[in-house]
Amino acid sequence: MAYVPDGQRVGPMFGQANHFRTYAKEKITYAVERYTNEARRLYGVLDKRLTDHEYLAGDFYSIADIATYPWCRAPERRGVSHDEFPNVKRWFQAIDARPAVIRGNAVLEDVPHAELDDKAWDIMFGKAQFQKR
Repeated sequence: MAYVPDGQRVGPMFGQANHFRTYAKEKITYAVERYTNEARRLYGVLDKRLTDHEYLAGDFYSIADIATYPWCRAPERRGVSHDEFPNVKRWFQAIDARPAVIRGNAVLEDVPHAELDDKAWDIMFGKAQFQKR
């Protein structure tokens, strides 16, 4: 299996971009720009890797694709568009069309996407997240 440069950074960096762009109560320009730029850089790494390979670890669908695909959903949350990265777009669409992925994504259709009230925000990002339950 081939090494995917920076593949292990997608989750943490995309997650930070999502947090500072979407959930942070205080919009910190430095943080928004830092993680948006890092997400864009990582999309570029993925796009370059996918230039010569159908999938991230080579020519076969693997755990690398399974782990990375969910992070590439809703790229606008990271301030990018799949249109900017044609190889990522091709890869994403191919995975998105897989029958098992379609079934998995269907489960998410019934999950409400409500705005976070103060209590929910505190549980996810505030002091309550560290309380023993």
